[in-house]
Amino acid sequence: MVAKFKLKRLTDFNDMISIIYVSAPNGFPKVGAFVGNHKENLSVAFQLLADAFPLVEKKIKSPDQLAELKEMLSDALDAYQQGDNIRGGELLSKLQIIVSPRLVKEYQERKGE
Repeated sequence: MVAKFKLKRLTDFNDMISIIYVSAPNGFPKVGAFVGNHKENLSVAFQLLADAFPLVEKKIKSPDQLAELKEMLSDALDAYQQGDNIRGGELLSKLQIIVSPRLVKEYQERKGE
């Protein structure tokens, strides 16, 4: 099922992180890649991110930092699977800040921070 869906741009990667923020662990919409049970949907979402990691590799050149980001992604999935939604969200947030700091800056500017 995941093979039909592919994140093609870094913005798609960031959008998937946002979908996970609002949907994980058990509130995924039953559209697109998310038609299975809650556990499957969580796995599908993280698999889509993992499959799209070459997009991140185009932006982040440091092998050490890439390894750290992959570990963060894996740890976030583990946290959600263990019921620690706060930790899972924090790890995804850190990953997103590293991968797309401009998004964070734009958000803060809109809020007036």
